[in-house]
Amino acid sequence: MLGLREFERLLRVVEELKTRSSCGAVVVVEGRRDVAALRSLGVEGEIIEASATPISAVVDAIGGREVIILTDWDSRGRVMKDRLSSLIRNANLEIWNELSSITGRYIHSVEELPGLIETLYGLHRKRM
Repeated sequence: MLGLREFERLLRVVEELKTRSSCGAVVVVEGRRDVAALRSLGVEGEIIEASATPISAVVDAIGGREVIILTDWDSRGRVMKDRLSSLIRNANLEIWNELSSITGRYIHSVEELPGLIETLYGLHRKRM
């Protein structure tokens, strides 16, 4: 399981996601469970479900805003990430790269993030 330093790094990445989203960045995820997971983590800005929306509509909805692509880090999510990032000029993959790097050995989807964070809080609560 993640050590305290990696857990703190994970929390910083989630805070960065929340900040960018509240400042107008659009977050693109795969499905509604991903939306629910991000909402439960406090992400309040616009979130678009890529699997429920034609890619052309996703691109049109974004306009000139920053776009944070946050698909799952499994093979299907990687393909979608690559496709979206090739079509979206303002695509930001920093958060995707960080989350997949930190959590990739333990979880493979956005919807698993809240559960992992809850588990890690339980493990590291006394050391924080």
